[in-house]
Order: sequence, then structure tokens, then C-alpha cells
Amino acid sequence: LPIYRVNDPTKSAVYSPNPLTQEAFFSPSSKYFLVAIAVATESTEPDLHVIDTQSGKDVYQRANGGALYSQLVLPDDTMLFQDTAGGTGTNTTAVQTLYWVTLPGTAAPTAIATKTARMAPTTDNKTIVILKTSGDLLTWDATAKGDPKLLASNVALLAVGNDAHGPVAYVGWDHSVHVVSTDGTKQLDLDGATANADLFGTIQLSPDAADVYFFRDAEQQNNRGTLYRAAVGGGTTPSHVADKVSLVDLAVTDTALMFLQNVDDVGQFGDAATSGLDGGNVTPLGLKAPVGGLRVAASGPQTWYGLHLVGAATAAGKAPIDGSPAITGALALTEGASA
Repeated sequence: LPIYRVNDPTKSAVYSPNPLTQEAFFSPSSKYFLVAIAVATESTEPDLHVIDTQSGKDVYQRANGGALYSQLVLPDDTMLFQDTAGGTGTNTTAVQTLYWVTLPGTAAPTAIATKTARMAPTTDNKTIVILKTSGDLLTWDATAKGDPKLLASNVALLAVGNDAHGPVAYVGWDHSVHVVSTDGTKQLDLDGATANADLFGTIQLSPDAADVYFFRDAEQQNNRGTLYRAAVGGGTTPSHVADKVSLVDLAVTDTALMFLQNVDDVGQFGDAATSGLDGGNVTPLGLKAPVGGLRVAASGPQTWYGLHLVGAATAAGKAPIDGSPAITGALALTEGASA
């Protein structure tokens, strides 16, 4: 498995394996286990291997750093994956390409599109939403497996809703915000002057796709931005939710938002809070929670729980083996029904 060196390179080598959850995952059917395998110590370009969980056999591989790219496996064991095509001959250029293949991969993979940035399935896994580096947003029928169709252009960020038809929320290059079904039906169009969404933020939909959330004034270095919300059905003016909100700690449940606000100037700590789905009634939950440490899980309709630290601080004189800061604090539990 891929490892990395964690100590001063002038001293004897000390290595730590990358977390298995970072390097591997099971297919939805649990028939296959996809894992990155390093070809040598300190290799930075691991290969992709697909293991048959019944037999333990290594049934499919993508060499030459194939694990560095994105993979997605559907419930019917169709695997979508990125890899490069060409570039091995004289005066040829490798082109990053998105393929599909039915595991265990006895047939050759089929190309879907080139120069793809990311992909996401709809809830029924019948449609794949694909964003290209050109900004073109495509949909691909995972049942018919034909050519992808253009849904929108000049797209920077996207999120796919919890319905068979998406919908898809996206931020345009002009800082506009849109929500559209995968069949092309428009549900919301906020022009750039109205939305002023930051291309370095994120965008999310509520579970019922009635609300969309995005950031203005995003500061990637400090992991924070100003959070806004817009109503999808006929919304024309976005409303302000909170300031200096963590870009990586926004959780949207079916009844409320949970997030970190007031993130400090180095992007390390913020204050836990919750609000209604409309962004109103912001309620503080605890001071000094570490950015990136919020965990929210739903156990059923209108039932969710959040975990985070409060009163967190860096423990002086202590450091985990991977060199990250040692953060300690009190563990707090929030129950959504009585937040």
C-alpha cells in the first residue's frame, strides 16, 4: 500500500501507511474491492487494482498510476474511471479520458468523454453528471451507455440532488447560480450580479432540492467564506446565512444546516452553529471547533446528530506521526431534534 516518509529526511527513514479509506473502497455490490498499490517504496503514482472479494483474485488493473484518477462503481458493477490514452509514441500527447467497463473487466473499456474533471451519479444511479475541464456539464445515461449529452456550459462548481432527475445545482464562470434537472428543465437562474457566487467556494442542495447554498468571498487559504442561501422554487434574491463559515464543514440535513462560523484568520478553528434550512434562526452550539472536524449523520427522516469538539486547542509538545497538529478538546454531541 502507498506509504509516505514522515520524519526529517536527514535521519533514518520512518514511514507511515496512508489510511486504507484514502486508498481503497468497496463496490456497492461488495463483489469488488478497489485499491491503490504502490509499485515501489515512496512511489507517488500507485496503480489501480480491482480485487474479487469472493475469490481474492486481482481481476482488473490500471497500471502507470491509474489509482491517481477518479473511479466510480455503480450497483450493477459498471466501473467508470479516468485514465490517460495515447502519449506512448513519438510526437503524441496523452489525453485524460473517462471510460466505463463492466467488472471483472473481461471486455475492453469504452471511452465516454475526454478531459473530465469530476463525475457524480443521480440517486437512482441511472444518470452520471460529468464536468469537463472546459466547463461543459454533461449527462451520461448509465443504462443505454451511449454518447453523453450537453446540459450546460461554463460551469465551475456542481452538486447533484437526491432525486432521479438530480437536480443539478452549479455555479457558472460568471458567478451565477443555477439549478436544472438532468432532462434540462430549469428550476433556478440567478445571474452573476445577483448571486455573486465565489468560484473557489462550494455549492450544495437541501435534500428536497428546495434550497441551494453557496459562498461569497471564499478564502481557500483560510478555509472560510460568507454563506448564502436561495430558494429554488421562484427564488430571486439570495439571503445571507452566516460569516466566515468553514468551506469544508457545511452539513445540510432534511431539517437544518450545521456548520462552523467565525473561522479564525488562519483557518484552524471556528464556532459550531445550526440554522433552519432557510438560513434563519442561527443558533450557536459551541466555541472553538477545529475546521474539518465536524461530523453529521442522519439516522432517519428528521433525525440527525452532529459531533464536534469544543474548546479545542493545539497540544504543545505533541505531534502525530503524520506531522499534523495535535488538536484536543471536549467532544460535543448535537441532536437535531433539540439542537
